[in-house]
Amino acid sequence: MSVTSYSILTAIIYFNVFIAIFSFARRKNRIILHCGMMPLICLCILTVIRILCIVEFSFTQVVTLKSINWLYDSLQTPVHFLGYHSILFVLFLLIGVLWAALKLLLFCCRVVSDQRRFQHAVWVTDEDKVSLCRQVTQRQVPMAFTADKVPYVVGFIRPVIFIPAKGISDHQLKLILMHEWQHFKNRDQWKKTAIKILTCLFWWNPFVYLLRFEVEQILELNCDRKVLK
Repeated sequence: MSVTSYSILTAIIYFNVFIAIFSFARRKNRIILHCGMMPLICLCILTVIRILCIVEFSFTQVVTLKSINWLYDSLQTPVHFLGYHSILFVLFLLIGVLWAALKLLLFCCRVVSDQRRFQHAVWVTDEDKVSLCRQVTQRQVPMAFTADKVPYVVGFIRPVIFIPAKGISDHQLKLILMHEWQHFKNRDQWKKTAIKILTCLFWWNPFVYLLRFEVEQILELNCDRKVLK
């Protein structure tokens, strides 16, 4: 097995094709109704595996098309960069790795910043709301108020549910808690984090942002479906 510019280019092409199929299937309600969410989840996993599998096996047969030969040939063009002789592919790879490392660093800083928000959180102490949360989650889960209008849950091991400070009834609060707790039970935080890391690594590919949007949508649909059950 070896990693070549051709194997990387092939992985990117198939990765984009899988995302297009995934996006098309996600928008077809009949597919979801008849087959459920599992085929889409499997297709999503296959998509991620394909972009990470950039090796070229010994039995690989290189198939060339005249219409895309110019792209492959251009990547092999010799260039001079900072006094060093290299090929264009290596130069692009170096720039991509450096920018991906920067985006990963910024993502980690954002995660740390989100954790610090707990220090300034306004915790929910109303006994009725706390009792309702315990009834839904079957455990002691802290709640905090958020200035945002959209509730959300944070935490991978010790969850905290953020709810709007005003404008929600007890019935709405129960539905919110059921929805956010289902996100935690489904480990959606881990999945979203993995997709965000994938976005940082392949920031230059517009299809990865489409994959991120589709995954977030399917996680919300899957959560709503289980709550309605």
